[in-house]
Amino acid sequence: MKPGTTFILLAVAVLLGGFIFELDRCSQNTREIRELASRVFEVTRTDIQGFTIQNGDSLIQIKAAGDGWKMVSPWDDDADTGIVDQLLDAIQNLRPDDFISDLGKGAKRRESLKNYGLMKSRLRLKLEGKRMPPEIEFGQDTAVQGRCYLRVGDEDAVYVVSNDLKNIISKAPEDFRDHRMTPFLTTLIDRAVFRVSGGEIELARQQDNWDIVRPIKARADNDAVVDILTKMNQARISKFVAASKVGNLDEFGLDTPTDVLTLYPGEGQKFEIQIGNAVPANPQAVYARLPERDTVVEVNKAFANLMNITPNDLRDRKIARLNSDLIDRITIESAIQPKIVLAREENRWRFQLPADAQANAANISRLIEDINTDEVTEFVSDTATDLAKYGLDEPRLRITFSSFATYNTAESNAGEMVLSTLEFGKSENGQTYARVKEEPYIFSIADQMFDDLPKTQFNFRSLDILDLQRAELVSVTIEKPGAEPVDLVRDLSGQWKLKDDQQRQSDSKIQLFLTTLTGLRAASWTGGPRSEDDFRQPALAIKILYKADEQNRETTLRFSKTTSGNDHHGIISDQDGVFAIDDGQFSLLNVPLTRR
Repeated sequence: MKPGTTFILLAVAVLLGGFIFELDRCSQNTREIRELASRVFEVTRTDIQGFTIQNGDSLIQIKAAGDGWKMVSPWDDDADTGIVDQLLDAIQNLRPDDFISDLGKGAKRRESLKNYGLMKSRLRLKLEGKRMPPEIEFGQDTAVQGRCYLRVGDEDAVYVVSNDLKNIISKAPEDFRDHRMTPFLTTLIDRAVFRVSGGEIELARQQDNWDIVRPIKARADNDAVVDILTKMNQARISKFVAASKVGNLDEFGLDTPTDVLTLYPGEGQKFEIQIGNAVPANPQAVYARLPERDTVVEVNKAFANLMNITPNDLRDRKIARLNSDLIDRITIESAIQPKIVLAREENRWRFQLPADAQANAANISRLIEDINTDEVTEFVSDTATDLAKYGLDEPRLRITFSSFATYNTAESNAGEMVLSTLEFGKSENGQTYARVKEEPYIFSIADQMFDDLPKTQFNFRSLDILDLQRAELVSVTIEKPGAEPVDLVRDLSGQWKLKDDQQRQSDSKIQLFLTTLTGLRAASWTGGPRSEDDFRQPALAIKILYKADEQNRETTLRFSKTTSGNDHHGIISDQDGVFAIDDGQFSLLNVPLTRR
């Protein structure tokens, strides 16, 4: 190759290399500019373990503490998690609207920073944790409202960002203190002690239910307790009293406070609130001391008014507290009727006593609901010692609710376990005395309320009159005054036939009659018949032969000639009581089973 050609090629290579270097440098600058335009810094919120705010001469230090935040400076106190969350959100969402990268060098650079308010900035934020950016400085507001200048460490760039973060860290140190009167949610409290002028009221929660432990043992009104605790939880501190002014607690009425609330959110934890005098300069506020936070505050006097309670304000006025899901047995005992035992088998209720039969599940639910919702008239005695005085030594009615386990479990042994026993005594002045045997007090309820409780076997009798299936029927005989009995029998093939009148029988009418008979449903059950004559010559009698437990059995329905409106009264031979059916069912039982 000639020397001239080599020289030309070398020159071209040098020029090409210089072009590529310059192109790469420009591309790198472009990438940096794009990154500056898209973010201020990268930070993961959960990595932030604390922060320090320098606002002029004011220094605020806050650090993560478990699930919350603690203020380290200027006070050792709980931090306001709401404001901390706002600050962390603002950091996470910080995006530049614009940036300035050409700050110059030396004096020009210092002059530029001064113009942006970033030369020795008086408002700075330092984040603590893994992979945190350098200290963040805040400058002047821009000409565009709601925007300010910001710089990160010694970067040669100034950002234009929203004022959101700046406005949060510009707040007074007191704003970062926790302004809640109680530091935890109402749902976490499982014990509370109110020390008031009348003595101490202690409440304890078992699962979802509250009880009064002192000065009496009684069920508490869940809604009333939760309402008070929720209002206390929602109360906010109006003002913190400067520590320098809290020299003598007597000046605030807090040396021996009359009203003290102690809350227990768990084993070994407590939080106390002491109520003091009214604030002289603000009659709508009172002083309160929070010993666990070692501080005195001002709070609206409505908070103090919540302490004006008595045990009766918090008592559950319902007759009892029954959990229907746990009840498998109900035993009803009274001197005026046979013992009744109702048992739940899976989702169905049956009589075990006085005789095995279907039971009315709706009325059983009504009994439980009435007891859970009806309220006592008066708590007449907080001790159940003189039972005879109230006729409760030999109660006229006892209702026992029990659970039943077929097998032994880790929680209980097989057999019946009493959940609650209600006893009803004598009546005086329109009121019936009663008690829950497992609770130590006596109360009264209105006589009408007692009378309305389902408590007789007829109240719980199933409205399905015949506990039979079509397949169990063997034969049916229908008797009406002035007419020959009609016999309906099954043939060998299982088909229903009119005995001695098969040629004229109407199969559709027979099927309708049998469907009505086996599905016969009472409107209600009552006691014995008003007169034996009502059913001695019935308007309709139906004798039923059926098979049960591989044996033939017989029962007879008789309907009275007298009616009550559209209801027809009837009796069944193997059960006590009178039932009523509507006119529609009675008409279908009387339908002719032959063709016209």
